[in-house]
Amino acid sequence: MSSFNIINLAGGETVDLGQHLDGGWGPARLIDLSAGSSHEFDATDAEICTFVIDGQGTLAMGDNVARMDTGVGVTLMKGSTATVHAEAAMRLFAAWLRV
Repeated sequence: MSSFNIINLAGGETVDLGQHLDGGWGPARLIDLSAGSSHEFDATDAEICTFVIDGQGTLAMGDNVARMDTGVGVTLMKGSTATVHAEAAMRLFAAWLRV
C-alpha cells in the first residue's frame, strides 16, 4: 500500500517539506514578484532549488547573471547568495534542502 500527502502552495503559506518527506528537506513556497521587483536568496545554511513557473527575469550571483524564464530551474549551492530580478511578473517555486 502507498500513501501520499496533498499540499496546496497557492494560498501563499510556506510548507515544511520535512513533515512530508524523508531527508533534509526544509521549507517550500511560491514567491510572486511584480515587474521590476527583486528577491534575495540566502543559501548560507541550506541549498535552495528554484524553478520559474511563469515570467521572465535574471538571477545574479556576484558578477554572474543568468536568464530566469518560464521553465528554468536553478539550484543555489550551500554558502551562496543570489538576487532574482523580475523583468515581467514572475512566479517562482523555491525549496530549501539542508545538507
